[in-house]
Amino acid sequence: MANACHLNCQFAAVRLFDIAGTCFLLSPHVNNVDISYSGDDCETTAFGDDTHLNLAGLKNYSITVSGWWAGSGGGAAASKVFEMIGASQGTEIGVAPGGSKNERGASLCYGACVNISSMDMGFPVDNIATLNFTATPRAGSLSACMGASWG
Repeated sequence: MANACHLNCQFAAVRLFDIAGTCFLLSPHVNNVDISYSGDDCETTAFGDDTHLNLAGLKNYSITVSGWWAGSGGGAAASKVFEMIGASQGTEIGVAPGGSKNERGASLCYGACVNISSMDMGFPVDNIATLNFTATPRAGSLSACMGASWG
């Protein structure tokens, strides 16, 4: 029988880091994070008499964050994300599905150096204001950290 592990994400942690290394905790403002990770198909790089030599495909990812607008000003999520749109360097994101190790004992997180090119804000009449953005690769790859501790 297969062994399955189920993770309750009620304590998920999402953090943004700017070029100065300043951390901003988005978790109180986020209700959903989607990570899409893929690799291109292998490409034929050479032909022999009866064989192909293939090069593994390049990997790609995107991280989509959805949540509540929660006001503006220096300490608000919308203001922090707004500052990072189109930043020339230094934006990093960290996602820990079960919370940070220091908070809830989680042992898995994902991290990446990203580009945030846009954000969407919604202000429906008589409903909750929303904030959404997608982070795409800037440099390096999406890394999975086992047993990491966010201090």
